This record gives sequence, C-alpha cells and structure tokens, in this order.
Amino acid sequence: MARPWKPRLHPQKVMESKYKEKLVERQSIYIDCKRLIEWLYFVRWKVNRRDRAYLFDALLIPIVLDMIGHFRRGYRFRNERLKSIDEFLSCYDRVDALLDMASSKKIIADKSYSVALNWMNRIEDSVKNWRASARKAKQSSVESNKVYAPENEEDSRGGDGFI
Repeated sequence: MARPWKPRLHPQKVMESKYKEKLVERQSIYIDCKRLIEWLYFVRWKVNRRDRAYLFDALLIPIVLDMIGHFRRGYRFRNERLKSIDEFLSCYDRVDALLDMASSKKIIADKSYSVALNWMNRIEDSVKNWRASARKAKQSSVESNKVYAPENEEDSRGGDGFI
C-alpha cells in the first residue's frame, strides 16, 4: 500500500520553525516585563476607580518600570549585575505580593490574576537562571584574579631561608 504524498519541507524552513519555537519559549526578561506591564495596564481599566488610582498608578506600574530599569542596568554594566539582579528580585517580590493581595481581596478577576501570574512565573524562572549564571561568572573572574604566592600566605611551608 502506497503512503500518501506529503510535501517535503526545506531543511532551512524546518530549522527556522524550530528556532522560532525556541525564541517563543525563551523570551527575555525584558520582553516578559514589557508584556506584564501591558497586561497590568489593560487590567487597570477593569478595576474600580478607587483601587485603580492607588494600586495600579502608584504601586504596580511604577514597580514594574523599576524592574525594567534594574534589568537594563544589570544587562549593561557587568560590575553591577548581581546588585541589579537583587534589586530586580526585590521589586519582583513586591509586585508578586501586591498581585496576590489584589486577587485575594477580589480587586482583580481570577482570570486576570492567572495571566499575570503566568508572566510572573516566566520572569522568575528567567531571572533565577540569569542570577545563577552571573554568580558563576563573578566567581570565576574573582578566582582567576587571585594571585597565590606561597610567601604571602601565613601557612606557607618555605621561603624564609632557614633549614
């Protein structure tokens, strides 16, 4: 029995589609933060005015903007990377707590909270990986800069000239 005819894809087209899938799966922290702030702005208009002004305008949106700023500073300046990542994580925890509070008080709908939580989980996973790689890079550069000279160590076994 003959197999049905199936069009063949060019290998480059297959590679491009696999590459695009990886790009979609591994979006950067910056893009995820931008998507989160867009979603918060969208949700902002579905909330009561009294909650909208303080929760979104004064707290959530400025904190997410701070997250973007910390990410950009950490990305640009290697010597401040760990400090910027820690500040980013501090802002992240504040946003997470505020979203949790807004959901528990029924200020935002459960569906809106779940979408925001999805973005937050993606950001958290990416930042954890970035922080781990930044710590490894920092440790390896510090270790390579250490100069071990036996005569400079207190517990050295020689170098004083006495037998």
